Formats: sequence, structure tokens, C-alpha cells
Amino acid sequence: MKKNKLCKYFFKHIIKYGIFLFEHPVLLTFKIFGKNEFLFIRKRYVLLIGTLVKKQYVKKSVHRNKIKRLFRASFVENQNNIICHDRYICIIFIYKSFSKILPKYCDINLSIKNMFNRINHICNN
Repeated sequence: MKKNKLCKYFFKHIIKYGIFLFEHPVLLTFKIFGKNEFLFIRKRYVLLIGTLVKKQYVKKSVHRNKIKRLFRASFVENQNNIICHDRYICIIFIYKSFSKILPKYCDINLSIKNMFNRINHICNN
């Protein structure tokens, strides 16, 4: 499969069968794969499949792109905090807030740290 079709497949699969965690303003969806289930050959065990910011919540595309950049920056900073023993974790971030004010990096970073701690708790049990 091509990379683009593969990402679409994983995106749909994670949304349908994944585990959802919510910490305002971020909804995180993740799926844990074993070594035999996973199709990507990567050196990283934690993969960011995508970020989703709906037009319904944020009207301007400039603001949507900024929120996506904040998600990616926070993910890169905190991805080493997830400890998974020989398993792959695929993650999708979804922005959920009706507030007119754009979120700050510290708010997003704090919620992602808390959700990564919860993922660690789920993985290690």
C-alpha cells in the first residue's frame, strides 16, 4: 500500500477501534499494536498519525494550522515520556473546544502530558 492510503487506513482504524482520552481541550485517540500487527517499519514506538481540528470549532484556517502546530510541538516534546515495552502506539489528536479564544501552548502541553501519563498507566497494566 502507498503511504497515503496506509495513513488513511490507520486513521479510520484508530478512530473506530481506538481508546479515547479527553482532557480539555484535547481529545486523544490511540491504539496499541503488537509487533506482529504493525505494518510500518520504523525505529520509533510512538507514532503520531494525525491531528484533527474541525472547521466547526475554529473557523479560520490560520488558527486551525496554529493549533495543529501546537499539537505537533507538544507531541515531539513529550513522546519520550511514553514507555511501551515492544509495542507500537499510534496517536491522533482531536481539538474539542467551543471557546473563541485560541489555546496556549502551556494548556495543550499540560493536557497532553496528563494523557501520556494515563497511556503509560494503561500500557503497563
